[in-house]
Amino acid sequence: MSRILLQTTICAHPQDWDISRFSMLADELRAAGHEVVARNRVDGDDDPVLSHLDQLGYDQLWLMAVDVGNGLTAADAAAITRFRSAGGGVLTARVSADGVPNATVLAQGKSATTGRVFNLAVLLDGERAPDGSPMGRAVAQSTFHHFADYNWDIGCGATSFVAEPPGSQIKADPSRLEAFKDYVRNVAEWLHPAARLAVAV
Repeated sequence: MSRILLQTTICAHPQDWDISRFSMLADELRAAGHEVVARNRVDGDDDPVLSHLDQLGYDQLWLMAVDVGNGLTAADAAAITRFRSAGGGVLTARVSADGVPNATVLAQGKSATTGRVFNLAVLLDGERAPDGSPMGRAVAQSTFHHFADYNWDIGCGATSFVAEPPGSQIKADPSRLEAFKDYVRNVAEWLHPAARLAVAV
């Protein structure tokens, strides 16, 4: 199984989407047999872990890109690129991957208001590093909210600035959450560096 770094792009903040709000995701990955290190970004310039990701023995990075904060520094981004070039798997939540070579759309949604179709999840596989070696696989998710505790159990509570009323779909039909947990486990298996055979996500 994989050693996974589950990280946000913000510092610890009890009223924002910091790592404490992704505890159920971390628990699910651990229950699947993975070793998970869950942490927030450290305040300051280069993050001491992300900026050395390729040197720390991780197999996967699950990055929850929160709206606020300073995001990634150039050193952080360069280390993530080196990590993938060495075969590491990456899941990023809240990114756009339209028009990227070797990208495959896994799931799409449709706006109930505008009718516009948008990508929910995009897979990246088959990319090559500058030296010609295969890069690690990647998954680009359209939002981190699907992975947050509040989306799995509304009893966990949302951040204070969330104005929308909570949905009731999962409470009414728990099989929806079980299906998403299966998805999480399958993604982690697909991203594992040794997973070169096709794995259904």
